[in-house]
Amino acid sequence: MDIFEKCYAPSLAKELKEAGVYPYFHALQSRQDVEVQMEGKRRIMLGSNNYLGLTIAPDVVEAGIHALERYGTGCSGSRFLNGTLEMHLELEAELGKFLRKPGIVTFGTGYQSNVGIISALVDRHDYVICDRENHASIYAGCQMSYGKMLRYRHSDMEELEKCLQRVPEKNGALIVTDGVFSMGGDIAKLPEICALAKKYGARVMVDDAHGLGVLGQGGRGTASYFGLEDQVDIYMGTFSKSLASLGGYMAASEEVADFVRHASRPFIFSASIPPANCATALAALRHLEQHPELPERLRELSLYARKGMTDRGMKIRESALTAPTPIIPIYTYETYHTLEVARIARTITRALNLNEDLTEAIALGHDLGHTPFGHAGEEVLNNLMKDEGGFAHNEQSIRVVEKLENDGRGLNLTYEVRDGIRNHRRSGTPCTLEGYAVSLADRIAYINHAIDDAIRAGVLSPKDIPESCNKVLGDTHGERINTMILDILEQSFGKPEISMSEPVKEQFHILRSFMFDKVYLNPRAKGEEKKGKLLVEQLFAYYLDHVDLLPHEFLMNLEEDGKKRIVADYIACMTDNYAITDYERLFVPREWSRM
Repeated sequence: MDIFEKCYAPSLAKELKEAGVYPYFHALQSRQDVEVQMEGKRRIMLGSNNYLGLTIAPDVVEAGIHALERYGTGCSGSRFLNGTLEMHLELEAELGKFLRKPGIVTFGTGYQSNVGIISALVDRHDYVICDRENHASIYAGCQMSYGKMLRYRHSDMEELEKCLQRVPEKNGALIVTDGVFSMGGDIAKLPEICALAKKYGARVMVDDAHGLGVLGQGGRGTASYFGLEDQVDIYMGTFSKSLASLGGYMAASEEVADFVRHASRPFIFSASIPPANCATALAALRHLEQHPELPERLRELSLYARKGMTDRGMKIRESALTAPTPIIPIYTYETYHTLEVARIARTITRALNLNEDLTEAIALGHDLGHTPFGHAGEEVLNNLMKDEGGFAHNEQSIRVVEKLENDGRGLNLTYEVRDGIRNHRRSGTPCTLEGYAVSLADRIAYINHAIDDAIRAGVLSPKDIPESCNKVLGDTHGERINTMILDILEQSFGKPEISMSEPVKEQFHILRSFMFDKVYLNPRAKGEEKKGKLLVEQLFAYYLDHVDLLPHEFLMNLEEDGKKRIVADYIACMTDNYAITDYERLFVPREWSRM
């Protein structure tokens, strides 16, 4: 087998590129600021970690220029040998005073810092205990160590204690947690973590990459925010966020820091931080010390942004709603399929001089009612809900927008939008051409995505697709979609209906029949489908017996709609992954899940 075979296989990245919705590696043509120039377009920057805006502070920029002129572009060696400048020692000394930890070790990047610290300190006799939502670099450090890793559910202190109870008294234990969680924006329960660490004789390490310059007195971080600087044994942080440069650090006692200097392979065998980066980090630190009001201003702006978003109906992760951090996780509910349907339908309606806004509204709402495991989950709920009028994902989408959203008030959508959502299925009859466009786009996107999924899963090979389909429609994801869109435009322009030509429609139906025979009804796929159906059935039965465990927004409809309907509402809101995780939580013993 060729090791590169995986590189040539279909992937989500390739699909997104072909569909024109690839969100990564867009090039900036300006410096990091509130507004940026990206690929020739003016954009508001909402994704930067330049929390204090110091990448453009004149004193910080000037410090980098002077260091470049004095020391050149790099150190050309590791700190262990010829790569230590007086400036490195100066940065470590000032950072130690700021963080009130005497032992500082600087690394080339933040990722490298976590890998270097954990792999040096945790040996084969030790345990390292992690929050499940810790940064990937923490897990990389755990994997590179020789210790045993235990994980606890996000911010679940009961489960953390059970992990600590599993550590033999003769073994060491290090609890590692993000201070501010990089994806959720919430803050670690540091007081409880430190209390448990003291109870069981463990040490505590906080990844404060998103806490420095954000929380605590003068921006000293998460431990300072809780007044626990003496109880947190190790801080890890980066220079690439609030301190506007590149690199990372460890802050601990002098003894621990000195051990890591001589035992950390990522530290010993990597080049030191370049002079310009070292100088800008030091200048940014001094700027922060001179302007202690900056973190408070950042918190005010963060809370202002949260309020503005929630006031406009945006869904923000509950644990981060009031967190004084600049990380604001927004739930969009837009899957790749939904985005592609919207893109295809908008292309069609724009070319046909129809209402593009109406099309987008229908497309973004058409699959809100889809259950976990797609049509398999829908079939289960329909059977379980026979006495209640059944269950269909298009009708559930309408229920979401008319009743479940906006705290039971529903959304202010026009009749045409709701009609398009209700009738987007093949059997439906939308009252607008925009609705027909979404219905066609849904079928086009679905079958092409299914082909790519089947190839990726090894159920199908590209050469298996009927030759006539490849000849008429094209033999790639992008070619098939382009062919069908152009055909629809040619066939529909200036006419009172939207449709495909007979030759293209015929090959589309052949392709659809082929997918039913080879993929949708494939024993391998059907085997997994049975598992999904059983999972949905068991979740439904459990919550029917424990309806009081449902969130308030579902319980508020109990009297009017009955137990079965609100349980169906809750399950229909789940993604595949959430349903699996919830099933494991309810039915799989925790200890077994770690075996």
